Amino acid sequence: MTQQQAAAILEQIERILAREFRLYQHLLALTKQERQALIVGALEDLSVAVRQKEDALEQLNTLEADRVTALSAWSRAHGGDATLLALLNDVDDETAARFSRLREGILAIASQLRDFGLANRALAQIALDRLEATRSYLLTLATPAPVYGPQPIPAPRLTLSVEVSA
Repeated sequence: MTQQQAAAILEQIERILAREFRLYQHLLALTKQERQALIVGALEDLSVAVRQKEDALEQLNTLEADRVTALSAWSRAHGGDATLLALLNDVDDETAARFSRLREGILAIASQLRDFGLANRALAQIALDRLEATRSYLLTLATPAPVYGPQPIPAPRLTLSVEVSA
């Protein structure tokens, strides 16, 4: 592998990591919007945030596949594992520091995302439990209590007959 090819692969990996970092930041912002929507009960806002998160996660999957492909190309040329940690040992200190900062930033945001996700899940469960309790209460109000004793007898049907004489 030539110096130019190696530099191109490293540049591609750095671009992918930077895009992943920005995408993780976007996911964190969407997760915070999701939390606000859960707190105030804004279902439309919640639906929009969830759809946007799904789109961002698809993009993240694509970026991850691109990163794995680029790291595989690097490992084929230099030997070793196709991981970012293995790559950090093969590059100069400045490049390793940049990649390491991006990696640490991604991991920090991913940790925050996990925490917010768990909290949002708890908020959603509380809202569902509250809805179920309200539904059950309303059903008790609408359903008559069973009564012991004689059952009501339906009233006889009255008929009206008219005789006409000529």
